[in-house]
Amino acid sequence: LPSTWTNIDISSEKVYSLSTEAKEYVSTMEEDVTIYVLANEAEQDLILQQSLEKLDDISEHIAVEYVDPTVNPTFHRQYTDEAITMNSLIVVSEKRSKYVDYNSVYEQSYDSSTQSVTTTGYDGEGQIISAIDFVLTENLPKVYVTTGHGEYQFSNSYLGALDKENVEAELINFMDYEAVPEDATCLVINAPANDISGDDKD
Repeated sequence: LPSTWTNIDISSEKVYSLSTEAKEYVSTMEEDVTIYVLANEAEQDLILQQSLEKLDDISEHIAVEYVDPTVNPTFHRQYTDEAITMNSLIVVSEKRSKYVDYNSVYEQSYDSSTQSVTTTGYDGEGQIISAIDFVLTENLPKVYVTTGHGEYQFSNSYLGALDKENVEAELINFMDYEAVPEDATCLVINAPANDISGDDKD
């Protein structure tokens, strides 16, 4: 039986339910994607597991497979050089792959007074859909952010939001370029403190 029948979401925040947007996106998929869960299936995070099961139920183009790093410790190396954590995901298509760290699945806040970390939300669906979109999109957008004029730099949280939207951001100093790179989807000149030279403008 599909998980939509066997697992009823009675949580107040509906953390076990998929959003309408996620359902629509997954149901229109035309290419195959494999999601490798780096964990023993019996020890998998239950909330994340239910999200994966519901996505798998909707689309025949999604396959979920479990790879236990303690049994196969080198499996991830064909997809990522990062140090992996248990329960993380590797999403793979014919175009490319993306590693989704388990630490990004749950939103957390840090209390400096008590030096404790509190889980404030669940973003499993968002991280999975973002990764699927990354591995399926033909041409990924690239944003160049200028430097050299005292520009205000993006915060880590903003850069993280760009990354989740599968937008690659790269710093650029016009002193090193004759023109804006051809692969630029967008050029950001973010609140420069100093005048832009005529050469830079050109």
